[in-house]
Amino acid sequence: MTQHFGFVVPLRNKSTASDWDTTVNLCIDTLKSICRYKTYPCEVILVCKEFPDVDLPDNITIIRSDFADPNPNWQDQHKDKYAKIKMGLVELRKRERPYYVMKFDADDLVSDALVPWVLNDDNGLGYVTDQGYLHTGKMYQSVKSGFHHQCGSTVILHAKPDELPISMDDDRKLDLLALGHTIAESTFAERGTPLPKIPFPAVVYRLGHGQNVTAHFSPTDDANPTAPNWKWYVGNYLRMVENVPAMLRKKQIEKEFMGI
Repeated sequence: MTQHFGFVVPLRNKSTASDWDTTVNLCIDTLKSICRYKTYPCEVILVCKEFPDVDLPDNITIIRSDFADPNPNWQDQHKDKYAKIKMGLVELRKRERPYYVMKFDADDLVSDALVPWVLNDDNGLGYVTDQGYLHTGKMYQSVKSGFHHQCGSTVILHAKPDELPISMDDDRKLDLLALGHTIAESTFAERGTPLPKIPFPAVVYRLGHGQNVTAHFSPTDDANPTAPNWKWYVGNYLRMVENVPAMLRKKQIEKEFMGI
């Protein structure tokens, strides 16, 4: 049976964005990055409350639904994100195909080598992207290991149709909904089926543009969940860039991840 690759991209509501134009432009870059696989069975599901009418490739499906505006804290925005992911997975279920599914943040970029590599390797289980790049301003920095512990766009799981939610009321504890990027690797390892690591930098994690949920709220800031927790965020960022090279060739990376 032919395997397909599906990207599910949740987009935050306009009301939660500090700059909606920036949010939309970042998302358009993301969509262009992940729909360049002309010769591979790859589909993209964007789930949102609102999105402007723009020309996009045919393999992108936009699902607009009246999602309630989440409260300005990490917990509620995380629930909103996963409700949108679930709706995207329901859409994939309708197509009755097996998929390698990647939950992908609406501001990240993907290597043009990722989908071909996964579909050709086809291990029937999934993968983690252990290597990637951080992009802040005009600088790209390489992360040679542990990238999947920080960036949310880093876990790929194989799913047969019956392993996808049949509706929004489906309350099964499915891996694609239950396992976030920080625990997917350890969970599969504990099961005795460790997820192989993609052997090259596969994702660009874009930071510093002001629209990242984790740039504003910490999941452990219980005392004041609506206040930015910069100590938590900066500490995690510094751990990622520790001992990595400085500037990388901008043109080479942007050709691989954006086709420009």
